[in-house]
Amino acid sequence: MLIEPFLTPVRSEQHAWRDDLDPRIGVVRRLASDYRATLVPADGLFAAAAVRTNPEQWCFDGVHPTPAGHGLLAEAWLDAVGIGAPSA
Repeated sequence: MLIEPFLTPVRSEQHAWRDDLDPRIGVVRRLASDYRATLVPADGLFAAAAVRTNPEQWCFDGVHPTPAGHGLLAEAWLDAVGIGAPSA
């Protein structure tokens, strides 16, 4: 099981961090593929959640999850291992 690093920018200067982060995300994705590991695509998960609401709801400083962010990540992890909540 691998979980991508993620960034949910809450300050404009954090967008520049993508230059460093995106290659690291690529490495994690490649490792998951090479080793047939389950991947939790956390970067996209948090980005989509931030668009629906606001970034601070998920990561108070752009990097460290809030309780809601931890819940979002936990649900994705449970889904990835096949024990998520059943669909209605």
